Amino acid sequence: MGLPATEDFTYADGSSLEPGTTPNWTDFAGSTRRMRIASNQLTVGSAGIDDFAAWNADTFVNDQYSQIVIKAISNGQYLGPAVRCSLVASTCYFAYADDGSDGIYIVKRVIGVSTDLNTSLGVGWAVNDVIRLEVSGSNLTLKKNGSTVLTASDSDIASGAAGVCGFGTYTVPLADTWEGGNLVAAAATSSKLYISGHRPAPFKPGLGR
Repeated sequence: MGLPATEDFTYADGSSLEPGTTPNWTDFAGSTRRMRIASNQLTVGSAGIDDFAAWNADTFVNDQYSQIVIKAISNGQYLGPAVRCSLVASTCYFAYADDGSDGIYIVKRVIGVSTDLNTSLGVGWAVNDVIRLEVSGSNLTLKKNGSTVLTASDSDIASGAAGVCGFGTYTVPLADTWEGGNLVAAAATSSKLYISGHRPAPFKPGLGR
């Protein structure tokens, strides 16, 4: 389809993130746990269980990003962006904001086991904040509304797709307007190259240069 990929979650209530229902997504969880749609927003599919879904319509390079707009979070419940998601196992990096502690978290999940890579408490969030997770090499960067709020480093997950993660009840948390894509390196500043020991001849008027 072409990157960056975008999703506004405009599907029937109760639709789950899975091929055939929301065709551009693949969910890691079983059929009773899949992340679902509520009032054209994303929510989790089963209370008290982690869930993850990856965009399947495009191929991502290893250096990538995922971002989503936070609509509602309560204490201990979250939705957030995920990167380098594996469709074979429940493996990815993900990030989220927690309402109870005003915390920001970057987490590694490998074959279903989650490990906090870095945490920052006291970082408040509000409805319509954009939470963005970037990964470049072994470096992870979490941004809130374009500003870096947390970083981490890890090399256990080398590749995968951008996606989303969540944990909570069926109605809270909520998120909307997801985007995922490849990180593009800044263009190198062009410069003239000179052969060692030689410089361009000076400009002389009238010589047709």
